Amino acid sequence: MYKKILVPLDGSKLAERALHQVEMIATQNDSDVVLLMASPLRGRAASEHDGQFYLDSFERQKIEAGAYLEAIKTALKQKKVKARGILEYRDTIESIIATVADEKPDLIAISTKGKKSFVKLLNKISTPILFVSR
Repeated sequence: MYKKILVPLDGSKLAERALHQVEMIATQNDSDVVLLMASPLRGRAASEHDGQFYLDSFERQKIEAGAYLEAIKTALKQKKVKARGILEYRDTIESIIATVADEKPDLIAISTKGKKSFVKLLNKISTPILFVSR
């Protein structure tokens, strides 16, 4: 039924709460899991005096995000779940919408405190969403 499941992550423990349900669904359906690490790069615009510092900071953020995503993929693969990752460095909702258009998942699994921040998402896509609350 669910051949491809999209799981947006932001590096928080809250976002990871959806992974348990995704593991069960993916195992039962032999699904591919697409992990989306959607996180805008943090920092302010660099001046000519501190430009290298901010470039280094952004590079560290990219490395950390990649390592985080790799750790989640490895944990899923150890549980016999097929997983791959995508890194996006822009607004989370925009990243989800673009990834849904590209990947065409059958299900999106999101862990959230509430649905308010996802109203824009709900208005832009028709893919079923599994909301996992705290």
